[in-house]
Amino acid sequence: MSVRSRKSVEWLNSLSVKPVRVAEQMIGNSLVGLEAVRDYFQKGNWRKEQGDLGGAIENYQKALEFNPEDAEVHKKLAEVYVLQGEFEKAIASCNVALQFQPTFAPAYLTMGNALHSQNKLEMAIQAYLQALKIQPEFAEASANLGSMYYKLGQLEQAANYYQKALLINPQLCSVNMMMASVLQQQGKLDAAIICYQKVLEQQPGDASAAEKLSSLTAQKERQTTNSKFIELETESGEAQPLSVNKDEGYGLQPSSINLPPAPTAETLNTPFTNPAELSEQVTSIDVPDSGQVANFEEVEPYNKLAEQFLVQGKIK
Repeated sequence: MSVRSRKSVEWLNSLSVKPVRVAEQMIGNSLVGLEAVRDYFQKGNWRKEQGDLGGAIENYQKALEFNPEDAEVHKKLAEVYVLQGEFEKAIASCNVALQFQPTFAPAYLTMGNALHSQNKLEMAIQAYLQALKIQPEFAEASANLGSMYYKLGQLEQAANYYQKALLINPQLCSVNMMMASVLQQQGKLDAAIICYQKVLEQQPGDASAAEKLSSLTAQKERQTTNSKFIELETESGEAQPLSVNKDEGYGLQPSSINLPPAPTAETLNTPFTNPAELSEQVTSIDVPDSGQVANFEEVEPYNKLAEQFLVQGKIK
């Protein structure tokens, strides 16, 4: 091979190697960027858990410098803004996350939480519904949707969404607590008691659940006792004639002496207009005194004699 040919081959080799090296460098930089994003993201999460919200924001923002299109980091940043009470910033971060990942259901959940904190319940409901449209088995979205309906006083809707959340994730203690509250307000005390019991099975030291369970159990026992008294009164009343008044269930008999006469055809449709007339009707029955009433021994001989005359036809 001539000198000129050798130089040509070297030049061609340099052309083919250069793109490879550029690609390798780009991959290396990308890997470094991904490592940096993951590192700052984890630091941000740790800071958030420790309650250092400022430190969390700082680390999330550094992660976004390496990858501005990371929807998960934008969503986490929104969560911290909600904790800080910066609800508009939280909603803005959620919108950025959804721009890069439109089907990111957790971003709609966080947006709903921010709207709820602003008391924009109807808008929060729409955000949670959108999250469920994307991810139907999203237990947290169902639970938060139930809480929106609870705050609006729509207990049946609230119970439905709490139930859906618990079917997806039975371990959500806070949802069991809310479900118990709804059931108690609906008068479904047995079901409410079961919910509080489930909370205490999962969290035996939950003082609030224990207190509410104790109060509800006592309420249930009072209702059961009152129900038994009512049943006893009803059974006693059924054993009496129709004319029995309310006192007869306790052994008292009604008095018939002062009952007014039965209405005639002439007076049936005439209402009482004069209290004196009513009083006169009630008290006009003549009752003989004891001196005017013959005893049994004096009357009996005359009764027998009258019966004999009647049989003989002497009395017509």
